[in-house]
Amino acid sequence: MKSTTNTISRRWSLGQSTLAAPRPMARDRAKWVAPTCLLAGCALVTAPLFYLSLFRVIATDHDLHLRLIQRGVESGNWPVHFLFPVMVYALSGFSHQFAPLAYAALVVLTVGVMAKAWLSYSLLLSHCGRPLATTDANIPTLSQQRVSPVALAGLLTAALMVSAPIVRPWWPNRVYLGQISPNVWHNPTSIVCWPLVILLFASAAEFLRSGRLRLLLAVSSLAAVSVLAKPNYFLAFAPVFGLLSLKRFGLSRASVLSQLAMLPTVLVLLWQVTASFDGPDAMRPGLHIAWRPLEAWQMYSSSIVVSLTFSLAFPLSYLLVFRRSLVNRNLLVFAWGVLVCALLWAAGFAEVRNADGGVDPDFNFSWGAHLSLYVLFLVTALDMAENPTALAAFGRHPIGRTIERLPWWLLGAHAVSGTFWIVRQFLGRSYR
Repeated sequence: MKSTTNTISRRWSLGQSTLAAPRPMARDRAKWVAPTCLLAGCALVTAPLFYLSLFRVIATDHDLHLRLIQRGVESGNWPVHFLFPVMVYALSGFSHQFAPLAYAALVVLTVGVMAKAWLSYSLLLSHCGRPLATTDANIPTLSQQRVSPVALAGLLTAALMVSAPIVRPWWPNRVYLGQISPNVWHNPTSIVCWPLVILLFASAAEFLRSGRLRLLLAVSSLAAVSVLAKPNYFLAFAPVFGLLSLKRFGLSRASVLSQLAMLPTVLVLLWQVTASFDGPDAMRPGLHIAWRPLEAWQMYSSSIVVSLTFSLAFPLSYLLVFRRSLVNRNLLVFAWGVLVCALLWAAGFAEVRNADGGVDPDFNFSWGAHLSLYVLFLVTALDMAENPTALAAFGRHPIGRTIERLPWWLLGAHAVSGTFWIVRQFLGRSYR
C-alpha cells in the first residue's frame, strides 16, 4: 500500500459520517429515518417475493432447498453448505413439515436481505460524509449540491439493492440467465451468504490497509462461515487475498499468517468437495468437476462479451471515466481482482456427468461471480461517494462533461432493470 493511501486513511469502519451539520437534532432524526425506511422497503419487497417462491407460486430454488432440509431430517444426509438449512431448521422449532420450514426460511431470507442493506448503507454513509478536499472552486461540495450524506447513502444503497444486469432492448425476457447479476433472488444460500461476503471483504481490506494481525481472526472465521453458507466466493477471494498480502507485506510474518488464516477454510472446502461428489451419500452423485472452458456459460449466453458488458456497465464505466481521480484504488483493485478470479472459475470449470461426459446445466461455478459483483458495485459506489469529480456530476446542478455523468446513469439503468426483473417475478415469470 502506498503512503498516500495511509494519508487519506480510507477506513472500512461502520461508523457514522463525520460531516458536520448545523442542526444536530435534524441530523440525528434523518440518521435513523433513512435506514429505517430502507430496511422497511427491503422487507416489504422481498418478504412477499420470498413467500411466492417458497410456496411454489413462482419457480425458484427455494422449495428445493426446503426439501433438502426435510431429507436431512429424515436421513441425516445434510447439504455440505449447511448454514442456511440449519438456521431454518432451528427457527422452525426443529420441524420436518414443509409449512413451518417455509415460514422460517421466509424470516431468514428477509433478514439476510436487510442485513445486506444495512451493511451497505453503513459503509456508504461512512464514506459519503468525508469527501476529499478539493482546491477547484468549480467543483461543488455535497452541501452546495443540496444532497445530504444520509440521502446520498440511502439512494445509493437502494439502487445497489435492486440492481441487475441492464436489460437488452432486443431481448427483454433474458434479464438474469447468461448474465452475472449483483443481486439474485431465487437462490437462498446466496442470499444468506451476501452479508458474510461483505464483512469478509471489509475485514480483509482493513487488514491489508492497517496490517493489524488480530483482524486475521475475523478474516479466517468469516471465510469459514461463508463457505458453510456457499463455497464459491471463497474460491475467488482466497487467491487474490493471498497475492495482495504478499504484495503488501512481502515475505514477512504478516504475509505468512495471512496465508495460514485461509487453511481452516481450505480444509472445510476439501471436505465439501469430497462429500459432494464421492461416496454413497454424495450431494451431486454422477458428476465430477472438469476444465470445460465456456461450455456451461454458453448454454445460456450466445455472446459472453455482450453479457459481461451489460452486467458490468456501471463499475466498468466508472473505472474508465474516473481512472485518474480514483480515491480508493486499493479497494477497487481488490474487488476487481476477486471478480476477475470468480469469472475465471465460471468460464473455465463445469460439473460434468460421469455417464456421457455432458456438462450439467446448473452452472454452479457462476455463484462466485454473482456474489463478488455486488461487492464490486458497493466498492465502486463508495469511491463515487468520496470522489469530488464524480460528485460534481450528481445532484440538482451537475457540472462537468456529459461523460462524467455516465456512471450515474448506468447505475440508474441497473436499478431500473432490477426493478423490472422483480416486477416480472411478481407477475409469475420466475427468475428467467
